[in-house]
Amino acid sequence: MTQMSKLSFNVDKTKALIVGISEYIFLPKIDPVKQNTYDFANALINSSIIGLDESNIKIICNLRHDEIINAIDDFIRC
Repeated sequence: MTQMSKLSFNVDKTKALIVGISEYIFLPKIDPVKQNTYDFANALINSSIIGLDESNIKIICNLRHDEIINAIDDFIRC
């Protein structure tokens, strides 16, 4: 049995919204966050791991709360 056949979801219909926050008002900046979001997206795209289509993945980084809510709403509508 291949790894892909063990998944409990349909990779053709699955979408991922990856939110990375590295810049805060009252906390120090967390530099690796942005690259980590892209690394995670690449893991989702990698067919030997998950195999999502790149067009079904959206990455947003360092947005304000209202911008994140809008990005989620836009992503859901796609």
